[in-house]
Amino acid sequence: MRPSKIHVSFEKDKHGVVAYCDELNAVASGKTKAEAKRNLLIAVKALLDEYGDEVKSRLKGRMRRSARTDLMRSTSQKKPGNQSQDSGI
Repeated sequence: MRPSKIHVSFEKDKHGVVAYCDELNAVASGKTKAEAKRNLLIAVKALLDEYGDEVKSRLKGRMRRSARTDLMRSTSQKKPGNQSQDSGI
């Protein structure tokens, strides 16, 4: 299976930065955004080691939904100023 991109949201709190991946129900934190991202990747790898088939199934389902959404977006007119807060990793 080729590597998949996952969407990650970052949020600052009083202790640092929290990284969320809603697709995999994964959360990690760190003092910086880079540390939170690195810790989230470690958590995702642990999820893959423990629940690999289930995680891969979730990602495949998301990729199919995402492809349909992308197709619908490309056929409709984009609204200016509509930007996502997520970043793919």
